[in-house]
Amino acid sequence: MSEHEIIAITQTEDPQITKDELNSSIDDAIESGNDVLAKKILTNIHYADLADYISFASKDQRKKVLALLKDKIDPEILLEFEEEVVKSLIEIWGVKKTTSLINKLDVDEAVDFLSDLDEEYRNNILDDMPVKRRRLIRQGLSYPANSAGILMHSNYVSVRDTKKVGEVLDYLEGNTSLPEDYDELYIVDAKNRPVGNVQLSKLLQSKKSDKISKVMNKDIQAVDVLLDQEEVSYIFKHYDLGSVAVVNKFYKMIGVIDIDQIIDVIEEEAEEDLMRMGGIGNSDIYSAYFKTAIQRFPWLFVNLVMACVTSLIIAQFEDEIQKIVVLAAIMPIVASMGGNAGTQTVTVAVRAIANKDITSSNVWRVVTKEIVACALNGLLLGMIGAFILLVLYQNINLSSIFALAVVINFTLAGLSGAMIPIMLDRFGFDPAISSSVFLTFLTDFLGFFIFLSLASIFLLKA
Repeated sequence: MSEHEIIAITQTEDPQITKDELNSSIDDAIESGNDVLAKKILTNIHYADLADYISFASKDQRKKVLALLKDKIDPEILLEFEEEVVKSLIEIWGVKKTTSLINKLDVDEAVDFLSDLDEEYRNNILDDMPVKRRRLIRQGLSYPANSAGILMHSNYVSVRDTKKVGEVLDYLEGNTSLPEDYDELYIVDAKNRPVGNVQLSKLLQSKKSDKISKVMNKDIQAVDVLLDQEEVSYIFKHYDLGSVAVVNKFYKMIGVIDIDQIIDVIEEEAEEDLMRMGGIGNSDIYSAYFKTAIQRFPWLFVNLVMACVTSLIIAQFEDEIQKIVVLAAIMPIVASMGGNAGTQTVTVAVRAIANKDITSSNVWRVVTKEIVACALNGLLLGMIGAFILLVLYQNINLSSIFALAVVINFTLAGLSGAMIPIMLDRFGFDPAISSSVFLTFLTDFLGFFIFLSLASIFLLKA
């Protein structure tokens, strides 16, 4: 692809060029020393694409890119980076350059950006800011991390419920102090408490003589400023909202959260749950080698300890395994199948808890359903597996024991797969973090124990 083709495509944002092709063209330009071409490409691509390139670039490549761009960087790009990448960029830019970019963001965006940084980095940046802006940002950062207060933006449009539509339209027309982008207004009472909202489209279609309270939507939701962002995202999904008012402890309106912000939260929470189920951190892909290893070590260590405990069970049946060596080949099948069945149940349970689909009134119905579903699958797969083993080993007793062990292990996998996340949630722990580790231990432990016990009782002593 020629230089002119690359520039033409990036300028028109033509989808013909893939991300790999774009990144390769930047790499080629930098490696060949063609700074003119590299700068042209970098200054013509969307800041989100530039953020992707910088995130996965080496430190030397980052230095080169930032040196080429100099001041031609959209400050919005800061909101696209993970914490590990931001730290690397601060080291390259220095505090003053970083602060100058943050100062170009809205106060709410700056709060969102700084809330994810370590306190040391945050304080160094804040100390370099103008006093008034620093005070506003510190006020936003005073709310707990991942709370509605961090998510909300305080620059919203509200009017009194006593106003008429014509008065509201006059207020909006030519008012330069209003936000650049807004499509609805909030209606508040004399104490600044939200009582409704109205879309601009509906406002324009209403009679100017009508009171705003007549045309407004009264069925609105408001969230406490301290509410966790996961709870806020649930409210958005449950009530299918486009925005929500944020109130303080006196129910006075202090901000608004839009659906755009919640989409990011939902994506972050889903990614966080997925990463935690694997025992790794959110920024794992961006972390340094040693830090990545340290982040992953704890649950791997727990898994090692539990595997050693499981091995003690196998050791108790050493004589039985020596008498019928084929038991050693079959017993991992029972444990593995039970583990897979339990993993399916854990996945369903964790998501149901996150979506608040499991309540005190339906918890046992959910658990019973998972037990029955696993037991039925265990019965079917146990029979299929027993037939295969019968063909291979010509031993009806061994096949029958395998089938029975699979049914029992699947049933227990359904029970533990549903109960482990529920119990962890009841005791205040995140079920996404440790459910899979405990489940793997139980299904392996029980799978080996059940199969070898049945073999010991019905096969060796028969």
